[in-house]
Amino acid sequence: MSELPCQEHEAKIAVLEVKVGHLEGSAANTRVWLQSIDGKVNEINAHLARQNGAIPHMVDDLGKLSESFESLHNKVSNLQIANTRTETKTMVLWSVLATICGTIIAIIVKVLFGS
Repeated sequence: MSELPCQEHEAKIAVLEVKVGHLEGSAANTRVWLQSIDGKVNEINAHLARQNGAIPHMVDDLGKLSESFESLHNKVSNLQIANTRTETKTMVLWSVLATICGTIIAIIVKVLFGS
């Protein structure tokens, strides 16, 4: 291999120094990027830990809510049945009252106008 003059060695060293500087900058950027990813992963882990802790409580709460809804549904059904009975009784009473009033009016008209 032929010997390069000193200036060529210095030029190559300068180029290598520039390349090393760029690599160091890239390594620093990569390090910052990896730290930000690490922070995000830690945030996700913390969030999942909170969620996993909340899920068993949510299951219990949903069970209680389901029981309460079932109880409420039974009460509403009973009230609807009672309401239907009351409506039927009211209709029968109005029918009887209308019949009695109709009979009384017919008697009054017959008495007043005589036949």
